[in-house]
Amino acid sequence: MMDMSVSLDALREYARKELVDLLNEMRGGKVLVLDRQFAAALGLFAEIQLLKDHGVEKLYYLEGEFEVTCQNVIFMVRPQLHLMERIGKVIDFHRRKGARKDYSIIFVPHRTVICEHVLQEQGFLMPNVTLYDYQLDLIPYDADLLSMELNHSFSDLNLKGDHTVLYRIACGIAKLQNLYGIIPHIKGKGEHAKSVADMIIKLRRESFADGEEAVIVPEIDQLILIDRQVDLVSPICTPLTYEGLIDELFGIKCGQVEVELENAADDAAPAEDGETEGLRKVTQTLNSSDKLYHEVRDMYFMNLGPNLTKIGMDIKRTYEERGNMRQKSTGEMKEFVRKLNVLKEDHRSLEFHTNLAKKIEAITHDPEFRSRIHVEQGLLLGHMEEANEYLEMAINKQEPLKKVLRLLCLKSLCSNGIPKKELDFFRRELLHSYGYEAIMTLMNLEKLGMFRQPSDSAPGNWKSIKQAFRLIVDDIDEKNPQDIAYTHCMYAPLSVRLVERAARNLWSDPATRKALAQLPGPTVEIRQEGTVPIPHGANRRPVSLVFYIGGCTFAEITALRFMGESIGHEFIIATTKLINGDSLIDSVIEMDGVHIV
Repeated sequence: MMDMSVSLDALREYARKELVDLLNEMRGGKVLVLDRQFAAALGLFAEIQLLKDHGVEKLYYLEGEFEVTCQNVIFMVRPQLHLMERIGKVIDFHRRKGARKDYSIIFVPHRTVICEHVLQEQGFLMPNVTLYDYQLDLIPYDADLLSMELNHSFSDLNLKGDHTVLYRIACGIAKLQNLYGIIPHIKGKGEHAKSVADMIIKLRRESFADGEEAVIVPEIDQLILIDRQVDLVSPICTPLTYEGLIDELFGIKCGQVEVELENAADDAAPAEDGETEGLRKVTQTLNSSDKLYHEVRDMYFMNLGPNLTKIGMDIKRTYEERGNMRQKSTGEMKEFVRKLNVLKEDHRSLEFHTNLAKKIEAITHDPEFRSRIHVEQGLLLGHMEEANEYLEMAINKQEPLKKVLRLLCLKSLCSNGIPKKELDFFRRELLHSYGYEAIMTLMNLEKLGMFRQPSDSAPGNWKSIKQAFRLIVDDIDEKNPQDIAYTHCMYAPLSVRLVERAARNLWSDPATRKALAQLPGPTVEIRQEGTVPIPHGANRRPVSLVFYIGGCTFAEITALRFMGESIGHEFIIATTKLINGDSLIDSVIEMDGVHIV
């Protein structure tokens, strides 16, 4: 990946400063009680030492009751009802113990009326309980990656019709414009993309209505908004890059993976759940701070083994240089010692990734995994009959519901709907195998247009969309890929093809307009007035902020990085949530009317 000319450190420092200001509101020693799901995200920009420097003496997770010695107790939570109930139980526990504390509840990113109502109903909005908002919008995950970590953004937007997410996206982008200058061009596709673009313009107009707008030379050339509803095929497909497979098979959460490995390095961080006989659970940070991971993360998985072997041999050769130390000058010896310390980190990383690659290789060589990939690729090409046989077998075997639904949705999307007789058959088989509780999930998928009958009113035709955007590339050179389609062996993510048209300034091209018209929702193209011209030096690469509304996959991120290098363009990727096919389907699965995620 290219070195980024736009540093996200300013955004990270902004988030740290706001956090510090909130902590300093509560004088003296304090304990910080965290919602576990948010804790990992907080760790991306606020290390333990920062918290200690500002009076935090101990950290707790908001799970169960606990006694504290500090006077100040700070809860930092997302605005979710079940968390309000947990906060109430902790306060009630302290009250029953006769311990009177001062409580602060920091909502991330803001409180909601219903959360306040629940606290009021429970009797916990007392003089010693103070509420705060922590406007944390975009969390820096890596040098080129931002996420809002809104777990339910896709279902909230497209099933519940809750458009609060769109306002939060617009506020996050407004914050970026305050830090990096007004983005001159806004392009996008989809209903939600248009809504966000309109809100950005409105927020900007309101922000300088009472005064002059600060003049900052923009560092970002254009904003490209992608509504997830425009491309539902890409997240359903199984990625075949190293990072994509890690997320697909084990799940990457807040830039970390937790996995059971054999022969794990002794100093690898153990997971809290303990160990299994013969295996050890480890957690590993996965971002560009790990030099080795930075080098191999975006590789087609079949190329990973030879590259890890080469890296291992390079490390071994450097270690062997220790035998020549007597022949080196003092300066050369100091440099070698510095190099050796770096190599120790590289060696630990190599050991982890070698063991993880072996585990992934075993899974990807399993006949069941290969059969699934074969069926997926057949559906993308338009071969439906083989998929029908596989799906019927999978349903009868009661394979995980989300795995079955992923293929059914892919079949529906790639055939512009499933004929009624066939659709009724699959619906009947699903209810027979998984119970009638699954009917709400099927209704959700139908509402989203992911599992439906053919319809003249449905936008686009998969076959013509494939051709218009060249989504299938047959001649992929897996060892030396030349096209983003290597991320799925033959399929180029539609969303990234859209970004490519925008990055190449083809958004207004008649052929592109015709192709875009086949996709759902309006096409957005706005020039923001009053922006400062961007100086275009000889070595300056254009910079685009790509925002996925409803979730983005690691395969799409890899494809954007690859394309950026190919065309000399930088992409900063932002999303409401990092997702994969399983998490997308999970977000719409309901059992007894309750979301399981």
